Amino acid sequence: MWTISWVRRGSVTFSTVRGTCRLGPARLVAIAPCTAYAVTAPGVSETWWFVSPPLTLPDLPMVLPGIRSLRLRDPRMRRAVHDLARATTPALRENSWERIQLLLHPAEGRHPAVRAALAHLRAHLAQRHGLDSLASAVGCSRSRLAEVFAAEIGLPPMAWLERERMERAKRLLLASDMGIADIAEQVGYANAFHFTTRFRVATGLPPSAWRRAPQ
Repeated sequence: MWTISWVRRGSVTFSTVRGTCRLGPARLVAIAPCTAYAVTAPGVSETWWFVSPPLTLPDLPMVLPGIRSLRLRDPRMRRAVHDLARATTPALRENSWERIQLLLHPAEGRHPAVRAALAHLRAHLAQRHGLDSLASAVGCSRSRLAEVFAAEIGLPPMAWLERERMERAKRLLLASDMGIADIAEQVGYANAFHFTTRFRVATGLPPSAWRRAPQ
């Protein structure tokens, strides 16, 4: 079971054999299955959920091996995590996770061309893309799109696309029994070999090994 904690007020100290970390208020904490830990939380106000796998929280920074956390104040995040904990089907789990992803990136899409580019890429994740075709699709020059996208998102458009494909692939690996070739097709890679090569570069493991022991 994943353990999800929303620390509303106060501070919590988590201890494992690998170290100790103290986390303050407005923190989302995710503790991976099979992580042995102790908690010291005098007078803290928090909510806990216990979530059966599959679950992946790749955008939460790791504070200790097996423990991820991010400071967030948005009440919509509490609702999204609560819905994730209650999800009874892969579709509901995917929907909740998509909401969490959007909330983890509140600054996305301030520029109209960036909003349009993100929407276009997410809606057509499995298709082939290039900067020229993306700029044409959103009605912006190639150079201008590259400039504003990197300024807002922190990555060039094609680098962001590969990261998004990898995160979608991770969710499919955990939330379904789809084969590697089918997942490769779903996330926009021409074949399983190419997908496996890129996945190994991104995670250090081939997809089949990552599915058995997600990082």
